[in-house]
Amino acid sequence: MYSRFIFVVISVFLSCPISYGQAKSSLSSGSVITVYLDSFQKYDSLALIIYRASLGGSTDASFLHFKEKQVAYSTNNHFTFNIKKIGGAVNVSLKAGAFVSNRNKGGKWILLGHLLMPGDNVVIRFNGTGVSFSGKGSERFSYKNELDTVIAQVKSQFYMPPLPPKMQTRVGNALRFIESAKSKDSALSVYISKRNPWKRNDLTGLLSTNALYAMRNNVLDAMVTMLLAGGNNVPEVVPLYKQYLDDMQKFQFPPNRNIAEHSAVYIEFLKNYELVRFIVTGRQGSYFDTVVEGYSGLVRDKLLVKMLFDAYATFSNADSMVRRYLQYVKSSALKEGIIQFHKMRMPGSDAIDFSLESVSRKQVRLSDFKGKVVFMDFWYTGCGPCIKYFQEAISVAEKAFANNPEVVFLSINVGADKERWLAEIQNGIYTSKDVINLYTGKQGWEHPILEDFGIVAAPQPILIGKDGKIISRSSTELGHSLTEHPQVLINAINKALLK
Repeated sequence: MYSRFIFVVISVFLSCPISYGQAKSSLSSGSVITVYLDSFQKYDSLALIIYRASLGGSTDASFLHFKEKQVAYSTNNHFTFNIKKIGGAVNVSLKAGAFVSNRNKGGKWILLGHLLMPGDNVVIRFNGTGVSFSGKGSERFSYKNELDTVIAQVKSQFYMPPLPPKMQTRVGNALRFIESAKSKDSALSVYISKRNPWKRNDLTGLLSTNALYAMRNNVLDAMVTMLLAGGNNVPEVVPLYKQYLDDMQKFQFPPNRNIAEHSAVYIEFLKNYELVRFIVTGRQGSYFDTVVEGYSGLVRDKLLVKMLFDAYATFSNADSMVRRYLQYVKSSALKEGIIQFHKMRMPGSDAIDFSLESVSRKQVRLSDFKGKVVFMDFWYTGCGPCIKYFQEAISVAEKAFANNPEVVFLSINVGADKERWLAEIQNGIYTSKDVINLYTGKQGWEHPILEDFGIVAAPQPILIGKDGKIISRSSTELGHSLTEHPQVLINAINKALLK
């Protein structure tokens, strides 16, 4: 299954220890953010989104992303946020509310993934030419903004358009992809090395690590998608990927264990790196054993947790697999998180009701189908495995139950672009026009349904019985694995009808 964090727009979630220049007495202190907008930016409200942890930290029992939201309303076009009792660095983002003129009611992100520490008092000023920061903690905000600018420039400078259709081959596309990736990585690495942020006793080293490995993750994500789509079956392509991974080993890794343990982006990178290497080298044994034997400490704990997140829906015996992971995870906070994660997803739990917009702009609730068997499929545009699962399994099952009023298929697009969602329905690649198509609207990956159902990857199938209880969310049990099994899905629905 191709995984993705729920909140993909902010990939720098973290949980930081006291050692990043934080005094122990500051654990109960708060922070202040004041935002000034110029006269051309007419928002009636701003929302501050706060992420307090990721993958659990050594001092935090939280396992899932703990998200809070504060809303401030305009006072002469400035806004003030008081964030109380910060126990360490937190990740904050700003989202603008509705325009006063009532246009763009969904708002938009105006600041993403900045780090806030206890005692910070940051003033943010937006103007026609950009944004500036001042006050205690502002240097960290300025550096993050500078990194974002450099990353945008690097991506633009080294963008390589696709080859003309007549020239496209798997090898040619792979070479072009790797060449572009190396150029972007080299340019960003040079910039960060000049700043040498890891020598400073603050969070700039963590920001730099997140920025660099977020870019590397984009490359590995694409490689995973291509490999799962069959790229590893082309002999000429595999050596190219192997060479790229060998070159990647020479890259500068986080220089100290503190950063390695507390950068969720770096943990994600290691997970993808080991997965790609395992596939292209044809290693014996298992991906799980590779991680257990090759890593230690909190890095290994968090790697195992991330792997559990991604693979959970594919387990045919989740109880057994969870016990296996718990044997190797040493952090008590993460162990407790795994247990809670498992409880939320166990068959027999009540399916939480929700309301989503349909193609006809009507709100559709899960409770509308009580007394029927409901099959839900979560997908997003750009997800290769989502296409494969729909084309080879779901579409076959839909036809098998097309005339059965006791079975309902809900196809749920996780995305905020309505026009793109409607276009995909017409294309028939991810879903069909014959089922109930829903989407998460402007909330996108932040819609509560994702947290309620523990959606951390796509495709994610869920089968719900006539009594409104979850029968299965196991991809394997519902016909999705490296090889799709439509009859397995059909059998699961038939079994549900008999209950």
